[in-house]
Amino acid sequence: MRLHTYLNANARVRARDVVHLGIITLYQSTVTDPRDNVILVHEDDAGRLAGPLRQARASVQERGGRAHVRLIEEMFPHLSTALTSLGFREVEREPLLICTPEMLRPASNAPELTVATLTRESPLRDIQQELDINERGFDPGFSGSATAEQAERFRSTLDSARAFTAHLNGEAVAAGMFHTPLDGVTQLSGIATLAAFRRRGIAAALTTFMTQTAFDAGVDLVYLAAANETAQRVYERIGYHKAGTLIRYDDTLTNALPSHD
Repeated sequence: MRLHTYLNANARVRARDVVHLGIITLYQSTVTDPRDNVILVHEDDAGRLAGPLRQARASVQERGGRAHVRLIEEMFPHLSTALTSLGFREVEREPLLICTPEMLRPASNAPELTVATLTRESPLRDIQQELDINERGFDPGFSGSATAEQAERFRSTLDSARAFTAHLNGEAVAAGMFHTPLDGVTQLSGIATLAAFRRRGIAAALTTFMTQTAFDAGVDLVYLAAANETAQRVYERIGYHKAGTLIRYDDTLTNALPSHD
């Protein structure tokens, strides 16, 4: 499945070290979070899972990080019980939705809504604004602001990836991004609208714009993970269809340990 291939390729791009362990791969210390370690499984074989996971856990513990397994349920239907017995706990389950150029049904865009596309060359203040809108969109109580260091780190990831900020009558109201395209596939993430501006079609318009921008850049398959049914309906209205279920399992052993600075 192209989504599984992209998950691995994207994790590889974002990781500092890649360790192949039997039927799993450990992507150590992501660029955006040096304590985070992603484990992806390659075969639906519960009997061969324990040894590689023990090795991955030992490596993560040595670095003082935390680990989680991510997998597409429909590809690995026999691993849930094995992961639970090995100390992993399901913490997130999200439908994966896909869209192709033929499937996209563009949302109407209000004339007062504009979308800014952010790249590695964008001013740092624009990157900070995008990060702040994203934080406030997911957490209305957020009152902080992205530091120059955080914005510079995020901007450094925007070579072929893109971030976006939607403005309504000049006011920043929503944000999102697509990740580095790999073999014609990319992921949309971080799609968030400020609470006071929801239910106005902004999320649909922004998602349409980001999706079309990805297609214009040569992508032929865009996917995203819907956080809830309301978001899923928004994406389905513009042509996205469910293609699977992405599950995250946190390691209850490594994640419970204190991390080293």
